[in-house]
Amino acid sequence: MTCRDNSGPLIASDLPLIKLQASIPVDAPVTKIALSGSLLAVVVSPNILQIYERQQDCAPIWTLVRSADLCSHIRSIAWTADSVLALAAHPGNLWIGDACIEDQTWVEHIAGNRSFVVGAGISGLNSNPCIWAWDSYKRVRLWNCSLNLDNGKPVSCDIIPNQDVAVMVLDTGSVFLVRNGTCISDIDFRHPCTGAIFLQPSSNAVPGLLVMHHRSQKMLLVSLESCSAIELPFVVLTSASALGDLLGFSLTQGSFSIFSLSHMGDGPLLTIPFCGQSTVSISFHPTCKLFAIGLQDRFHIYGV
Repeated sequence: MTCRDNSGPLIASDLPLIKLQASIPVDAPVTKIALSGSLLAVVVSPNILQIYERQQDCAPIWTLVRSADLCSHIRSIAWTADSVLALAAHPGNLWIGDACIEDQTWVEHIAGNRSFVVGAGISGLNSNPCIWAWDSYKRVRLWNCSLNLDNGKPVSCDIIPNQDVAVMVLDTGSVFLVRNGTCISDIDFRHPCTGAIFLQPSSNAVPGLLVMHHRSQKMLLVSLESCSAIELPFVVLTSASALGDLLGFSLTQGSFSIFSLSHMGDGPLLTIPFCGQSTVSISFHPTCKLFAIGLQDRFHIYGV
């Protein structure tokens, strides 16, 4: 049997070939999910971290290889470039997980304070990870570095991959780009904001996109490169992911849809219904032509 060459990014012409590789039940709702090549991190209910590994390339079998109860509410997870996992959890805990370690110390608690951690982002390598954690007291921390925000409360924070730049969205609609505790850009979209989802850029040179939830129930797709915004004709439920020209959205009617950024008005290129289940977390992998979707009682892995 020959293997399909899955190298290169997922593109629109791949979508007709998308097939369900695995549907794995879990004991509690999936709250976070993140792909890293042959590894998949899943957070369930909301303090259990599980690591699954793809055992075969041609006939993929995903097997649970690690599990840990962190005894705290996991708010954010992300993989570094060399498959080390970073986590931020309430109340103020930061963790590093290395799935290659085969003993009970594979998850290491590296920092903690009494601040209420709302979210976090990560980039860099395991030898020098860059972790931003932000709390409900208008403070954003890069390890021991903090930044006070006087003109709004953070509702979202993430990292631009490979640039160690934090993207922060305030409830006032302001967007900050911060490097090493210094604000390098301040964009005000003048729309009260209740949340935002950062979409991974298609290249290191592109600052990326944001899906911003506004109090008026409008959804805006915001370009940090052109400082422009377009209103989306649908409501994104909890999650979104991007890969080049492709945008994947979890929609309120219990479905997952992929759109082309350059042809948003043409409707979805692909829609996967889930019979009313909420899709709570989505993760595209940039080169393996895989994406994972977390549901209320299971998660699905799709591939080309």
